[in-house]
Amino acid sequence: MQLLLVRTPQAALAGLVGACVPTALLYTDGFWNLQLAVVLGAVSGAAGWLLYRHRETMRERSGWPQPAFAVVVAGVPLFGMHGDLGIAPDLRIALWWLFFSSGIALWGIGCEMGTARSSGRGGE
Repeated sequence: MQLLLVRTPQAALAGLVGACVPTALLYTDGFWNLQLAVVLGAVSGAAGWLLYRHRETMRERSGWPQPAFAVVVAGVPLFGMHGDLGIAPDLRIALWWLFFSSGIALWGIGCEMGTARSSGRGGE
């Protein structure tokens, strides 16, 4: 079984930027929940890494991947964490970032699974 390795340093850099940007924005905004910030950094880092690894998927394919990506990334967080919920605004923003990053990471995991299966690396 082949492990998911970083093939390029650019993918690692994209993951690092993806991990740092949302957590830094929340930190400068005054959000102090350490556990949520760590989970957000991990999910956002995985999302940045996977998005960079599979950026060609968005460029090459036509049909359903682009609209599906837009719905998952833009639609789900906005409808899932709307302003009428009875939670604090800073928590709402942090959870919106988490939903947003989770959508990108799950899309990237799906691309990784499809790439592994089409290249013969996937197990059954």
